[in-house]
Amino acid sequence: MATLPRHRTEGDRLPPVVIDNPILNSPFSEPARHFRFDDDGITNEIADGRRRSTYFSPIPKPKTRGGPQFALAGDFATEKALDNDFINRVREHVGAWRSARYPGITAVTRDLLTYWTEPGREKPLFFCQIEALETAIFLGEVAGHRQPWIENKLREDSQVRNPGLYRIAFKMATGSGKTVVMAMLIARQALNKLANPQDKRFSDTFLVVTPGITIRDRLQVLRPNLAGNYYMERDLLTPDQLRVSPTSTSARRPASTARPVGQGTASCRSRSTASTSTTPRPASSAATPPTTSPAGSSTPRMTMPSSSSATLTSSAPTTLTTSSSAPSAPTSTRPPGRRSTRPSPAPSRARPVAGSRSR
Repeated sequence: MATLPRHRTEGDRLPPVVIDNPILNSPFSEPARHFRFDDDGITNEIADGRRRSTYFSPIPKPKTRGGPQFALAGDFATEKALDNDFINRVREHVGAWRSARYPGITAVTRDLLTYWTEPGREKPLFFCQIEALETAIFLGEVAGHRQPWIENKLREDSQVRNPGLYRIAFKMATGSGKTVVMAMLIARQALNKLANPQDKRFSDTFLVVTPGITIRDRLQVLRPNLAGNYYMERDLLTPDQLRVSPTSTSARRPASTARPVGQGTASCRSRSTASTSTTPRPASSAATPPTTSPAGSSTPRMTMPSSSSATLTSSAPTTLTTSSSAPSAPTSTRPPGRRSTRPSPAPSRARPVAGSRSR
């Protein structure tokens, strides 16, 4: 049961809405029903179909004579729901493309989508995860020649907000499996690059930036050469697609271990250069012969030798503090009560270099 507050447009509080069962849809399929919103907020009325993407813009209270000149948090009468027109249009195109069974994509991408959306998966993926990947694939492989206005719009907005840096973001709720989506994005990029190294749409090098070392350590699951990685644990790749080198072991310490230089307090930016090399094995290797897909084409593999590398970078500085600000005295290893008979070395004198004049 859920109890949700409601407010009138003028700011008066209404009786809260009580919803006996707030869960209307399965997380593994596209939403088919939703609770309707009106001008005063959410209601307990159920409407058919998926709710459109919207955002809520706060409406400040009317200013009064002699009142404060600025608004603080909570000084809003209500919120106004506005549609995300661009997001809704892209969502419609992705849905139509999904219904047509993904035309215009590479064979590697198609194999991955087929594997991820199999009805009998032991570890099924959430619909929001699949849709995020579908949207990334649609933007990267399809929209450029079928719906060029989408990429033009993204580049225009990116140039206004981040000149010179083209970025695409996926907004997902907490607990919806964002790390799994990151692993799926890496797998699709790497396997496509292995299959066609000349295709500039794909890459085999990835930079993951985190807000701190705690999250950075949690994202070690994105490194395919470590035990417990999500490609195996979440069944994102088949054994033929993911081949781990026997030299890679879970006992390897992360390369991100920082150590202070000198004594005292040091501030450093922690970096790890544990990599995700996706270089295929040479043809002369004694490995098993490459398997073929049902269509007869060779299946690319993410080969992960121990010297491979994906980069995990923490954007938060780490402060390393020692117990003393002064260097500690060296510890003697001589037995107690015994004095050293070795004479102290004479101080060295600087000698002029041959051919130079001493002043």
